Amino acid sequence: MARPLARRLDGSRRIRLDDVDPADTQDIEKDDGVERIEKLGAELSELENLLTYAGTHALLVVLQGRDASGKDGAIRKILEFSNIQQSLNDPELFIRCERRIPRPVTCSALV
Repeated sequence: MARPLARRLDGSRRIRLDDVDPADTQDIEKDDGVERIEKLGAELSELENLLTYAGTHALLVVLQGRDASGKDGAIRKILEFSNIQQSLNDPELFIRCERRIPRPVTCSALV
């Protein structure tokens, strides 16, 4: 059985980055990887629609990495499969966000 491509973290134990090989591709060729991304992207899009229409939960994705670690590319790839326009047309979205956005003179950090 193949190892999972992502690690599920629930906070019950610490993860040591020394134990993770960043060069491990699990012998997935590029063409196979692109095909998997397309398939998973379609599934992500469907799940995002269900989440949006249910209107009862939210999803926060936190990407942490050093400079040039691929965070921007990951965000762009995720947004390729997202229906962001649907969210931007929702006037309630801006009302909900406005309540949580710090005032311009406030310095905030998410840790």
